[in-house]
Amino acid sequence: MKKCRWYFSPSPQGDKFAYFDEGHVHVYDMASGQSRNITKDVPTSFVDKEDDHNVVNPPIRPIGWAKDGQSPCFTTTGTSGEFPSPRGPRSNLTVNGKKDGIRYRRYFVLDPEERGIDLSGAVYIDVLAERTKKSGIARLDGGKPGATLLFWMTRCIQRC
Repeated sequence: MKKCRWYFSPSPQGDKFAYFDEGHVHVYDMASGQSRNITKDVPTSFVDKEDDHNVVNPPIRPIGWAKDGQSPCFTTTGTSGEFPSPRGPRSNLTVNGKKDGIRYRRYFVLDPEERGIDLSGAVYIDVLAERTKKSGIARLDGGKPGATLLFWMTRCIQRC
């Protein structure tokens, strides 16, 4: 690549990295030198419309990579999902974000030695209700669609 303004962390194996260009997320394979737009057919925006910095169309940053290094995981307004690259269908893992006004915001790293998000097990995500500002934690189980809300706090005590 000759120029890249927005890049994200490399895959757990260190052979790929994701970057943002013209409103889409791309994955660059360092061995082959090939790049692939992984969000061109995704029916949502990856532009952070709530970012108030003096920047045109800043990206919503990914929450990490799946453990296999093939799938960057993103949270967009109201949804969290896995968007595999370079193969396989994308999926919305949380399902109800837009409908219920829930933001799935951050992935909890429970093991500091962990390299990548293990989607085959339990994944814990910080959540925020857009209307009430209640916050809590949800769990995704084994990469199956649908988040289980574990608890709500009546007000957001973290940086919201």
